[in-house]
Amino acid sequence: MTLNKDLLLKYLCMALPYDVIVDYENHIYILNEVNPACKDMDYITVLIQDVERLMCAENEMIEDIKPYLRPMSSMTDEEATEITSICLRDSRNILSIKIKDEYLDITVDDGFSSIETITLWYDEMISSIECLYWLLEHHFDFMGLIPKGLAIEVTKENNPYENGL
Repeated sequence: MTLNKDLLLKYLCMALPYDVIVDYENHIYILNEVNPACKDMDYITVLIQDVERLMCAENEMIEDIKPYLRPMSSMTDEEATEITSICLRDSRNILSIKIKDEYLDITVDDGFSSIETITLWYDEMISSIECLYWLLEHHFDFMGLIPKGLAIEVTKENNPYENGL
């Protein structure tokens, strides 16, 4: 199994409890179960469902199951504030957050007339299990699957999480 396919399999397994939506044969499904056919093979069996049916796709190529994920830079101000408070785990007052392509620039006030800017890199967020769960729940691409062609980027026009199945 190649490194990219292994990365996709790990993401799909982690995302199961969070109702991740996937594309399979140009149709949108909720992923219910992932079962690798064999650890060293490139095939998986998945249990997927849409509004009309529950379906088992057996021995499918891993790259044929593509999750819909949001780029980290698509985080809203409210989401950035929420993830920052989870990751920083302290009582500093968040004054502002600037959302960048690879990190968040956070200006905080410690309450003792000290203001500082903290850079929170997206790849550092997964070092906290609470942050990891939050990223999975909100369907963010913290593993870089979109640029590798292993996931579909969620956009305003293409958002199955808001538009439903």
